[in-house]
Amino acid sequence: MTAAALALGLLVAACGGDGEGGTTTTGGPAETTTTEGAAGATTEPASSGDDWAAVEAAAREEGEVLFYFPTYDYIGENEVAAFNEIYPEIQVTALRIQSDEMLPRFTAEMEANAASADLIKVGDTALMVTHPEFFIPITTDNVPNMEFANPEFTSELYVGITGGPFVWTYNTDLVEEPPTDICTLPEFIEANPQVDGLVRLAIPGPGGGWGSWAIVRETCGDEWLQEIGELRANGTLEFYESIATTIQEVGAGAAAMNAWGQPAHSLELREAGAPVDFAYIENPSWGVTHYLGISSASANPNAALVFANFLLSREGNEASCSGVYVSMLYDDIPNCPLIPDDLEVEDTERGLAEGEEIDDLLQFVPEEG
Repeated sequence: MTAAALALGLLVAACGGDGEGGTTTTGGPAETTTTEGAAGATTEPASSGDDWAAVEAAAREEGEVLFYFPTYDYIGENEVAAFNEIYPEIQVTALRIQSDEMLPRFTAEMEANAASADLIKVGDTALMVTHPEFFIPITTDNVPNMEFANPEFTSELYVGITGGPFVWTYNTDLVEEPPTDICTLPEFIEANPQVDGLVRLAIPGPGGGWGSWAIVRETCGDEWLQEIGELRANGTLEFYESIATTIQEVGAGAAAMNAWGQPAHSLELREAGAPVDFAYIENPSWGVTHYLGISSASANPNAALVFANFLLSREGNEASCSGVYVSMLYDDIPNCPLIPDDLEVEDTERGLAEGEEIDDLLQFVPEEG
């Protein structure tokens, strides 16, 4: 089988497509199936009071919890399996949805009073910033393990649990080594004509899109953004919307390189022998944080609190890291180092504030609808 065919054959396997499917792992022995959406009715949020044992008992009585997450299926499976070692009576439906798709989906469900997640893990804070009414406060009063939260990545409505520096993902047949200084990208393309038309950069937009572009703008300058806009206008590079699809294009040689992403995005392709590798972007050094939020309309409010508390435990954080992310909480988890001090993370509010200017500099007109 050719490398291109191998890469295309993994189109659905790597990244789980575009978040249209997910994993359901039940209490007791692990049991994985595919699910197409949320289930359950909304109700009032819970209050834990002073008796955590009572919350745990109420969670077992509810017996289920629905969890939206953006990371790979196997990470969700690890989180659920570790949780069910402690709480086998609570069935977790873990539905993988890309972060950029989670915002419109969760928003539509909440505004329609439709069935939705009890809690979510998402790659930026756009949902919490734009719709604070969708979430309940998270404190040590209702989630005891909030005592381990990193104040730098915590607000009343969310808490950072894992993160990861951004990387270039590239096709090794087309690129020997991508530019670790992203500000030198135009010069790199000029010196490597084989990548002309095959470079992919993250599309600007609310949440992580503008948040990242704001960091790059600060590092590389407005003139650099204008140059990137010109390169896009003449077809030298493109903006991508789906990291899952773009990674597959890189593996198949339909794209030479893309930024910005995580090493985990290409893990399955690399393990399968596709001509794909990654390189950390060193200038600027920035990345994504996975934030946890609890729905204000949870159908299983006590189970949501218990699952959130578990994800903030050492065991839960180890499962969330799964050897491919960094911890926002602990410095003693094997294969899960504490987030580097010099790593800058996407700032949703900053991105929203600079978004229109960024689009103008990039000559980018978002599609409506």
